[in-house]
Amino acid sequence: MVWPEIGESQTSDVRLFGYGLATLPATLSALALIILRRLKTTESSGAIAFYFMLASLFGAVLTIPFGRLLPSGLTLLFLICAGLFGGLAHKALTLAFRYAGVSRLAPFEYIALLWAILADLLIFKAPLLSGF
Repeated sequence: MVWPEIGESQTSDVRLFGYGLATLPATLSALALIILRRLKTTESSGAIAFYFMLASLFGAVLTIPFGRLLPSGLTLLFLICAGLFGGLAHKALTLAFRYAGVSRLAPFEYIALLWAILADLLIFKAPLLSGF
């Protein structure tokens, strides 16, 4: 997705570091899916979702020294709803990985890229070919 910019002579080291840092969530997500596939044989989906929540909480606590803003009322409500719906979605994903084969779930993982592009175009009004 960033290949056209990497080849340019004006690309700064900071931007390249950002690109590298952006691959970290993808790598961690891939590791989480691998661990999830192994845990599904011994743990219930509820236990797996609970472990994921604990790991996420631990990661969030590690970011406290870098500064936090206390959200206002409506923002806090949105964050709580996002957490609840995210938890339900994670439970559904865990169940899907338990009962379906990888070949059936892979297309849904790849379609997530299209949703991100559509959100970029429709919600954030990003130009379609801004780099060209």
